Amino acid sequence: MKKYYKKVLESLDKSVLEKINFHDCTVIGIEQTEKTLTVLFDNLGGFTNITKMHLDNYEIIKQDALLQNSWWLYNEIYQTNGKYELHVLLQNRNMGVIEFIVSAENISFEQTEK
Repeated sequence: MKKYYKKVLESLDKSVLEKINFHDCTVIGIEQTEKTLTVLFDNLGGFTNITKMHLDNYEIIKQDALLQNSWWLYNEIYQTNGKYELHVLLQNRNMGVIEFIVSAENISFEQTEK
């Protein structure tokens, strides 16, 4: 098992791994084009200065409900078929849990000074 985790960590871009830290951030919006999904964050309650995450050449695998106005609780990221696969649990204002899974060829970020 330890060898598997080491292999996975080596295959993922460390700059992406370090920046996906949105616990307690609120998703305030989603912008979608044919090629890019952008998640907009209110990071006031979180531990990051990132305000936007761009997922290029994406595919939404699972989305239980709308992501807007939900709190980012937990995430895991994997390398699957040469793409990033991001698994996220969020909580909406009604205290319902939302599972969101998306794959993307590339993940990039925009940030503000914090």
